[in-house]
Amino acid sequence: MKNNLMKKFMDAFVGNGVHLTIRDAGSRFTVHTIQIMEKANESCPVKQVEVGDRFLRLLGRDENGGEAAILCNWSERLLQNLLENYTHAKEAGCTEILMLKGDPDNPDNWLLLWKPERQKKHTLYIS
Repeated sequence: MKNNLMKKFMDAFVGNGVHLTIRDAGSRFTVHTIQIMEKANESCPVKQVEVGDRFLRLLGRDENGGEAAILCNWSERLLQNLLENYTHAKEAGCTEILMLKGDPDNPDNWLLLWKPERQKKHTLYIS
């Protein structure tokens, strides 16, 4: 099931108009590439994954154009939550989901914020 969620996650956030931005430890990266990787041997830096299991490799850019690679062993629950938020954000016309790191000891503890598309003209609401 997790492999299917990783594939759906990759398909949702690559080229579909909603960008994923990750903010952790003062850094902010907008993801442009998502890869599903398989741990081939124990030299892999993702220690929580068993040999033969899969994990995500996210490639992104920071505000200055610098590149970053982030290796993730996110749970099925977090992937499902991201997919649900993707659907709701897209329906609401948002173009970015910002992930803010919560508990540093819990890899699945993230706050998700939606960012609306930039508008040239502000909408006025009169009551």
